[in-house]
Amino acid sequence: MTSRKTKDERTRNWTFVVYPESAPDNWREFLDELHVPWVESPLHDKDVNPDGELKNPHLYVLIMFSSKKTQHQIRELTPMFRSPNTQICCTIKLMVRSSAHMHLPDKFHYAKSCLLYSAYSAH
Repeated sequence: MTSRKTKDERTRNWTFVVYPESAPDNWREFLDELHVPWVESPLHDKDVNPDGELKNPHLYVLIMFSSKKTQHQIRELTPMFRSPNTQICCTIKLMVRSSAHMHLPDKFHYAKSCLLYSAYSAH
């Protein structure tokens, strides 16, 4: 019998998309009540699909816990935001840069100054 190593799918840093038109007005307050650092991207309202059609306006949110969480634990939180997908964030700095398209020359560059940090973030 062979033993298969399973990849540890727990991590401290997670990212997800928020669509403002479907998220509740108080979604940021909900994040604040978790007492964990989080970062919100500028509103992505100029992104286009490959066919040139504008994408629905959306935000990227990075949430940083002090202990590792499973995707199941994160998915217990994200229905509040009506977020369709959660992803592991491997590199915080790269995720923050990506959320403003700083390193993506073919995409609209959003202002770095429009990044929003929670009161718990050490930025």
